[in-house]
Amino acid sequence: QGTEDGTTPAASAQLLKGRLKKAFLVYLWRASHDIEVDQPERVLALVRDFLERSDSFMVNRGNI
Repeated sequence: QGTEDGTTPAASAQLLKGRLKKAFLVYLWRASHDIEVDQPERVLALVRDFLERSDSFMVNRGNI
């Protein structure tokens, strides 16, 4: 979720994360509601890291 998301409240994202098995909630600093449009490089790096590393993607390698 983008930290500048004016559409979806943070509580809604947290609720979804709590109800979806094996879900991850990641906040992208200064990103709006449409994070893939607003911050495409950062979203791509995050998704790529998840696909490469699975659950361990949450360990920051310092490249995002």
